[in-house]
Amino acid sequence: MDVKVKAGVIAAELSLLAGITARKPTIPELSYVLIETEMGGLKLTATDLDVTLRSSCPAEVVSPGSMLLPARRLAELSKLWADDMVIQITAGTKGDGRIKAGDYDGRMQVLDPKGFPTIADVPSSAVTMFKNKALAEMLSQVAPCIKADNRYQTDGVSLAVKAGKATSVATDGHRLGLSVTDVDVASPDSDVIIPSKAMAGIQSLLSDEGECAFVSGENHLFFSAGDRLLMSRVIEGKFPEYQRMIPKNNDTVAVVDRDKLAQAMRRVAVIKTDESASVRVRVEKDAIVISAVGAEVGDATERVLAEVTGEPVESAYRLQYLMDFLGGATPGNVSLEMKSDKMPGLFVQLGDGPTKYRMVVMPMMV
Repeated sequence: MDVKVKAGVIAAELSLLAGITARKPTIPELSYVLIETEMGGLKLTATDLDVTLRSSCPAEVVSPGSMLLPARRLAELSKLWADDMVIQITAGTKGDGRIKAGDYDGRMQVLDPKGFPTIADVPSSAVTMFKNKALAEMLSQVAPCIKADNRYQTDGVSLAVKAGKATSVATDGHRLGLSVTDVDVASPDSDVIIPSKAMAGIQSLLSDEGECAFVSGENHLFFSAGDRLLMSRVIEGKFPEYQRMIPKNNDTVAVVDRDKLAQAMRRVAVIKTDESASVRVRVEKDAIVISAVGAEVGDATERVLAEVTGEPVESAYRLQYLMDFLGGATPGNVSLEMKSDKMPGLFVQLGDGPTKYRMVVMPMMV
């Protein structure tokens, strides 16, 4: 194999592929990237067996072939040149890979491409098309709620498509994030769980204003956008019945500007010293009052004007959960729907954005 490729072009792909590779691989090939020549360029693939990412980039193919090179080292090296520097990658005479660029001449250990795991083919199933922006938003909004424990179906995001609506849900038992966006009404019904380790890879596909194709196979999920394809193993089992966690009769509703509430929370939070700290949220007749006490530090209170219906109510919530909701909500108004200090609060993104987002947060007993 002998190819020439611009550093900026291959570096962009290698940085994503290196993130897929296993840090402590069970077999050496899982820390390598498979580089194959194709018409007009290169096809690059990396996998940790659970998640696979395949991409392509333009290159001059002097001699066709394939090579298995260390992904992270090659990614790090390619970033150290100017974007327009031409890198030449060739098969060395001593069973290694030779990399040349400018005055640089180096060699890297290679493995036999035949030892690289076989990658599943994309099934010829019906496709669901997402707008990149909408899919990126609905996944990032619920991602903070994933339960980081691979023994459970909640170590991932539930993605369900039905009747022209796509719904993403995640929960860690203390809060639940839910986001809904529109898709074509002809999209096939599906109900799958995206593993948490696949989330970053999927987000890497969604960097432009294009579309992403989603196909659900028997054992794998496939997301394709542009020249990149991500494949992920499915999580077996059923996502918990989350609908009963969403409160239906929170009578006190406060509508407030997202940015003003977030800024107030950040200022009040300065007094806290514990990452698991709580803040008290009190809804009055025309405002939301945020207060916190920091042990051996002091206390702070800030009042934010709001449109309120219902009776005054007060409850305590984990600060980070509220900041995660406000960070995921789009600019504009949000609503806080509360009932008592013993009932979960419902926090809702308002407006006409591409997603409808809300988070259920359990109160803290303090």
